[in-house]
Amino acid sequence: MNKENKRKEWNTICRIAHNNSPINKIKELKNRIDQNKTHQKPKDNKKWATFTYYTPKIRKVTNLFKQTRIRIAFRSNNNI
Repeated sequence: MNKENKRKEWNTICRIAHNNSPINKIKELKNRIDQNKTHQKPKDNKKWATFTYYTPKIRKVTNLFKQTRIRIAFRSNNNI
């Protein structure tokens, strides 16, 4: 959506709000949306690795990855 269409849509929303409810609430909502767009958290570029949990020794191996961007997930071979 380009800026002109956004402006037209915002004007339509304001007219509808003016006829039905206080326009201050709509303006507060728009301000919150604009603030959320500017304060979004950057995405983490972490990778995931899965290890099959055979013995407690696998924990020692996965401790090597603590200082890296690789996240560890465990799984087991036990299926129901």
